Amino acid sequence: MKIATVALFLCVVHFAEAQQNFVPATITLTNGDSLKGTVDYRDWKKTPDRITFKDNNGTAKTFEAGTIASFYVASADETFISKAVVLDMTPDDPDNVLASTIISPVVIEKTIFLLQLLKSPSISLYEHVDENQKVHFFYIKDREQPTELIHRKLYSESLQKILDDTRYKQQLADLTASCPAVSKKAAGLKYNQQQVMQFIAGYINCINPSSSVVVRQADKVAVKFGVLAGVMFNSYKFVGDIDIASDNYNTRTLPNCASTCHCIHFAERQLFYCFFYNYLFHPEIINF
Repeated sequence: MKIATVALFLCVVHFAEAQQNFVPATITLTNGDSLKGTVDYRDWKKTPDRITFKDNNGTAKTFEAGTIASFYVASADETFISKAVVLDMTPDDPDNVLASTIISPVVIEKTIFLLQLLKSPSISLYEHVDENQKVHFFYIKDREQPTELIHRKLYSESLQKILDDTRYKQQLADLTASCPAVSKKAAGLKYNQQQVMQFIAGYINCINPSSSVVVRQADKVAVKFGVLAGVMFNSYKFVGDIDIASDNYNTRTLPNCASTCHCIHFAERQLFYCFFYNYLFHPEIINF
């Protein structure tokens, strides 16, 4: 008799707190004044368009991007600034580009919040995640307006395929041209937070080694493991031209064991329950 063990992974997200999660924060108004209070810090898979702020008297008010200059969340050590930008909304998902036959960039003007990744007197780096989960990186040089580092995919009608537009590499090469040792590395950069941050930090160190740089720290995650055991009731119906579909597989109550992983994401205050299940299947289910 053959017995096969199949490992399945299930991760269920459980919010550590209820709908609202007010944490200490400071907002800076457009006139430069600062207000201390709390902000409803959510699970921001995308960069927020607005925030709910409570002052020290408990009065709540919603601020949209453009109505304040910035806000700082102390517990997450995150700073968001508000800026009017030219935003490239061209999808970076090849399936979307192909399905919609997108042959030219989709660009809009919008005032948004930008998450500060790295800040220095000469150049700063920011991130924005839009409603389609596309990640955008912006840099601000001196006192100029934000410039987006462009990475997008477009459909070429003449070639009948999707092209990967990686002009961010040339943008970064031009930006760092005063330091050739750094600039030459732009051609090999991937469009992700870690590599772009390291590249910009290297450039700042090249042009001014004594410059003060504020770098956003990576989120911290704590992990706790455990063990579960019990039984699993299952009811499967198999169809198609396979052996198991014709064998009248019956409903089973099967033993199973599981190792668990509790992951607490401190910045977003979520608790992830991860279960690694091992099911023992009967030989008629899986044949080798």
